[in-house]
Amino acid sequence: VLVIVLAAGGAYLLRQRGIAGGSAAGELAGVDPLLAAVPALIGLAVGLLTVRLYPLPLRLAGWFADGWRGMVPAFGLRRAARTGDVGNLPMIVLLVTVAIGAFSSTIFVTIERGQAAAAWQEVGADLAMSPGTRPFPSDFDATTLPGVEAAARLHVDVAALGGRGGTRVEMHALDTPSYAIVTADTGAEPHLPRSMRGAPVADEPIPAILSGEVASGGPRPLRVGDEVEMLVSAKEVTLRVVDIRNSFPAVDPSAAWLVLPLEALRGAIGDRAFTASVIFLRAPGTSATSMQEAMDRVLPSTRVIGQDEVLGSLRAGPLVRGVGSGFVLAVAVAIGYAALATTAALVLVAAVRSRESAHLRTLGMTPRDLLALSVIEHGPAVLTATVIGVALGVGVAWFVAPGLDLAGLIGASTEVALVVEPGVVGLLLVALVMVLAVGITLSTWIGRRASLSGSTRQGIE
Repeated sequence: VLVIVLAAGGAYLLRQRGIAGGSAAGELAGVDPLLAAVPALIGLAVGLLTVRLYPLPLRLAGWFADGWRGMVPAFGLRRAARTGDVGNLPMIVLLVTVAIGAFSSTIFVTIERGQAAAAWQEVGADLAMSPGTRPFPSDFDATTLPGVEAAARLHVDVAALGGRGGTRVEMHALDTPSYAIVTADTGAEPHLPRSMRGAPVADEPIPAILSGEVASGGPRPLRVGDEVEMLVSAKEVTLRVVDIRNSFPAVDPSAAWLVLPLEALRGAIGDRAFTASVIFLRAPGTSATSMQEAMDRVLPSTRVIGQDEVLGSLRAGPLVRGVGSGFVLAVAVAIGYAALATTAALVLVAAVRSRESAHLRTLGMTPRDLLALSVIEHGPAVLTATVIGVALGVGVAWFVAPGLDLAGLIGASTEVALVVEPGVVGLLLVALVMVLAVGITLSTWIGRRASLSGSTRQGIE
């Protein structure tokens, strides 16, 4: 009961305060050891509760198995139901190990996915180029650069939404058809509405995507389908809201922004070039360094940034590296302890039951039957520990995520949902199954080594 109370209280505090905790006088310095141990405490509490309830369904299954042909299923289930404290140890250890592994892998993969999303959000494509002191020439064709498959231009300007005297916004006029090609099947793909991907329609309002701040910050809230005037370059144009979003690739999410098709804006204004503020490039496998060298020969003041380089800088921080190493170490240590504890417990149980196994052999049970008996005895425990452990690890990660400051670990304010990586959890389960297989093999071997005559005479002489 004490462990359950500590685990529940620690989980609540971890969700509210984070791993550093807090006090009445202010923030605690360093890491609160109790809160840092919360995932393990929760796993232990659930493990203890599980071993108390585990025999109940096994007894029912054993009762049904009494009517089956053969004694192995019924006897194996009855063995599992009356396992003592030593026999319960593998279930607790496996459950805690799986829970720690699922928790660690979920948080670690979420951080990695969040960093990748943040890098795509910052760059907006494989590569992005911005001019220095001189704007890009109007006839500059970025697709002639080495490794470039497609390019899209973006013009950034300040406009007044609502006409003269309206809300000041950061206008992003984007070559939307080209940008859809540049970002296809990448993390920067914006999934533009169809009205923004096609050719502009004369005398029709310009389709636009508004940030949530812009949509709600004017004299009246704007909704999808509303039309509004915008003043840009001393001319007014009419916009139609086609979407409202909190973020858009390569756009500062903290700014008051809107995105609209560049060609539609050119058609409405008519007498302005709208030079490129940024050129996005689809150049898989091309580094920002090599593209910078190529641009230095064409436009020396151009600045090139790449998604891979930004992602590398996010993952190179000492905090992120330390967290990643800590998660890997935690899983490795948990698997190591699980291997030792599980193997030792199974061997001890086998030694205690060697006499029983010898009696079963005299009744005609073969070595294969003894192995099947061990599998039936320990298999339900492994399955139960696995299912509960995975659910527990993912559930704890979801519950305490608000207190872990994932944005700080990611290195950006990008919102990323928790990600469960089946491959990582699968590798963990494979390792545990191998450990269990070794333990069952050893326990079966010990049972077969017992002397039939000596075990039979015990209790008689």
